[in-house]
Amino acid sequence: MGASGVIGCSLVEYLTQLPDWDIIGVSRRGAESYDKVRYIPVDLPDEADTQKKLGGLTEVTHIFYDSSYTCEAQLYAMNILWVAYYLSVMKTSSLNLSYYLPIRKRLSPIYN
Repeated sequence: MGASGVIGCSLVEYLTQLPDWDIIGVSRRGAESYDKVRYIPVDLPDEADTQKKLGGLTEVTHIFYDSSYTCEAQLYAMNILWVAYYLSVMKTSSLNLSYYLPIRKRLSPIYN
């Protein structure tokens, strides 16, 4: 989620260097897909759009999410709701989903 943002772009760049990874980047605006990266634009506040565009992704095994905590409390609360809905869709459709990884803990060398 947020694959076209600052953190997301760094993560996508890192993952494309690893063998055996195909990346699906989810963000509001999307981006141009290339090589191992497929971008999907999704309006997370729109539950129907989220279900339509992500509900058929059965091959997802990992979800990466990170957020800047400098935003206003109301915006932060909305982001949490959108993430919760996104995860509920993915847990239903992707039976091989086995990891929720906090980016900064698992891939901290990228951000140092």
